[in-house]
Order: sequence, then structure tokens, then C-alpha cells
Amino acid sequence: MTDTTSYISQGWQEKAKQGQISEELVKPIPTLEKMVKEGKMGRKSGEGFYKVSGRARRDQADGQYDK
Repeated sequence: MTDTTSYISQGWQEKAKQGQISEELVKPIPTLEKMVKEGKMGRKSGEGFYKVSGRARRDQADGQYDK
């Protein structure tokens, strides 16, 4: 999902460059860009904002599992 979010964000940034929307509203998100470069694509790669294992995900901040 991080790559999808990044793609959408880049599209909005292009609209801002064309003057269609405010650039202030669509600033680049450095953390998101870094995660995409590292291949952390969410469920697709098993890691993103959360580590994904099957149907459960582990929050990287506290190591707790959500189901």
C-alpha cells in the first residue's frame, strides 16, 4: 500500500506544479518515499507501516499483534 499511496501523492504533486491545487497541501512525504525505495510496500512485501505475517500484523512500534 505504501507504493500506491506514494503514486497518488506524486500525482497530486504534479497537479500542484501545474497550479491546479496548492503546493502547501501536497508536500512530499519523506518517510513514505524512503519506505518505497526500501521496498517496504505493505502487504505486497510483508512490511510497510506494519510487518505483515499472514492475516496478523505486528505494529513495529510496540511489537503487538492485531488480527
